[in-house]
Amino acid sequence: MYVGRSYKIVDFALWSRRSVIYMVVVSGLAVAAYRLPGIAGFSVPWSVVLVLGTTVSLVAGFKNSQVFTRSSDALQAFTQITASSRLWSNFCRDFLDAPTARQLIYRHIAWMTALRFSLRRPMPWESMARAANIEYRRRYRIHEDASSIADELRPLLAEQAEDVLKSPQPAI
Repeated sequence: MYVGRSYKIVDFALWSRRSVIYMVVVSGLAVAAYRLPGIAGFSVPWSVVLVLGTTVSLVAGFKNSQVFTRSSDALQAFTQITASSRLWSNFCRDFLDAPTARQLIYRHIAWMTALRFSLRRPMPWESMARAANIEYRRRYRIHEDASSIADELRPLLAEQAEDVLKSPQPAI
């Protein structure tokens, strides 16, 4: 999920060029079919065009609303986790001795690391296998693809790391 403020024009052009080429070819075929002598002058009633246009705009609007809701929910979850983490670390530092506070804060960082890996795992409904998405991802380095959860958790959890890694869901 891209959470930046906006796409750069180069990113947008590279990511959408296959769809644009496809639409140009389909539009060209429609124009060519309209100009062919055998079927030149065919027409589509305005009522059909109106219904199709309305349907397409409603579907696009609903999809945009769903995307906005998902991104808003993700931002809200991130904000809550950040605020809770700060509060937790302040409580640990203020009310516990230094070694215990350090251990609890490291456990919390390990939980956030496991959560990060859990959220980055591929899901069946994602379309990351599409050619445009594969090409787009080559331009970005994702830390979770380059390292393993075991390598990240061992420095934080020491002897408990193996027990956590045996769990099917380390973030839970």
